[in-house]
Amino acid sequence: MRRYMEPRYVPYLRTRHIRPRSSYFPRFVIIARLAVFVICFVVFISSAAVKFYKALENTGNQKAIQLVNECIDNSILSVSVKYPVNGFFKVEKSNKGGVASVETSAVNINNYVAFVCDNINDEISKKQNQKIEIPIHEITGRSFLVPSGLSIPIRIEPVGTVTVKPESVFEYNEMNKIVHRLNMKVNIRIKILFPIIYREEEITRDILISEIIII
Repeated sequence: MRRYMEPRYVPYLRTRHIRPRSSYFPRFVIIARLAVFVICFVVFISSAAVKFYKALENTGNQKAIQLVNECIDNSILSVSVKYPVNGFFKVEKSNKGGVASVETSAVNINNYVAFVCDNINDEISKKQNQKIEIPIHEITGRSFLVPSGLSIPIRIEPVGTVTVKPESVFEYNEMNKIVHRLNMKVNIRIKILFPIIYREEEITRDILISEIIII
């Protein structure tokens, strides 16, 4: 063995290199930093996704309610042509020219309510397969995204049927005169279908059909 330890054999000897313990520390720091970066990135993406979907729900909710209100308004206008306002009441006047009594026509009001319900259901059924496109810039509030033309489609579906309840109300106005109003309380429940989730929304509206001042 001493023979091979001579200077001329030293360059050919295989030596075992032992890495000092301190050299492992930088590698551990790099891995730790990488893990922290990945965790922070995942948290950031999750937070951004939650905020984006919340903004999408709010914007989609407004668009869906606006569409349903348009269906209700169109139905009321079309029904009002068939059932004029003066057909709901019969006003009897006294000898002095004042209003003695106001009688409501239950038949005409019930027919009106049934017609409104059917009309609103038909209007919403027509919109059921129609996609509502929500532009990305409306969701994010970033105007620079307008040229991109990107949008997210949503749809609406009726849940159950529309309910319409007539309400007859007597009130005093500012001139201390009795005012008789006929209101229609429209209630409808819809399902808003987003790309991944859905939510249900209940819409209630009080619509003034007629008004009579009783002197």
